[in-house]
Amino acid sequence: MESFPVHSVYELEFPEFTAEISVLSSTHLQFEIKTGRYERTAIVNYEAIKIRSGVFVVSWQEEDRSTIVHVEDFINKKIYTFATLDDHTFIRSKGNIRFIEELNEGAHH
Repeated sequence: MESFPVHSVYELEFPEFTAEISVLSSTHLQFEIKTGRYERTAIVNYEAIKIRSGVFVVSWQEEDRSTIVHVEDFINKKIYTFATLDDHTFIRSKGNIRFIEELNEGAHH
C-alpha cells in the first residue's frame, strides 16, 4: 500500500473502545467512537504521512482541542494511538484495524 486509503472505511478495535474511520478525502475524515466513555462522531481535518509502505502516521485536532496521533499499520492490521484529551488526560492504546468498505468518491458514510 503506497498511499493512504482515501475513500475507505475501516474499524479500529481497542481494548477500551471501538471506532469507525471513514476517510472522506485527502484532508477530511469522519470518526465514530461507537463504544466506551469517549462515544461521539465528528468530521476532522487530518494529515497522513507515509512512514513506509502500508504504515502511516495520522494526526488531527478536534474541535474541543483534543489532539490525536495514530500509527496505522495496514500490513500487520495494527493501530497505535496517542491522544491528549480536552481535560489533559493522555491516552496510549494499541488495537486492530479491519477494513469495512470502499466509499464512492465524494460520498459521506
